[in-house]
Amino acid sequence: MKRKPVPVLFLLIFAVGCGQKTGTVSGTVLWEGKPVENGVIEFVPLDDKTIPATPAQIIDGKYQATVPLGRMQVQLTCYADEGSYYPSGPTGPKIKPLRNVIPPEWNVESKLEYTVLKGEQKYDYPKK
Repeated sequence: MKRKPVPVLFLLIFAVGCGQKTGTVSGTVLWEGKPVENGVIEFVPLDDKTIPATPAQIIDGKYQATVPLGRMQVQLTCYADEGSYYPSGPTGPKIKPLRNVIPPEWNVESKLEYTVLKGEQKYDYPKK
């Protein structure tokens, strides 16, 4: 029986496409001089070719992220509770709402940029 070359070609193309090179970025994030207790840092590619990285959680001011190589926009989000609970439904548990305390110019409208290189690197905010 003769094998068809199409599956082999497909596997070869698939394997090459999944080989996106990454770097590991870690650091600390302070807001108003204090470590961000609960937040997210995102490295968003500034080109149309790079696949975005998964946002990294900031816990007690520290984070670590695996990020594709290249120029990235850095977006910060910091959650603070609203202080009161509200029901999630007629029989559901009460939920404490969170709000983003960082203004848009540091997240969705961010001008922060960082170039991710291969290997481990450190990115602190604010810059030391």
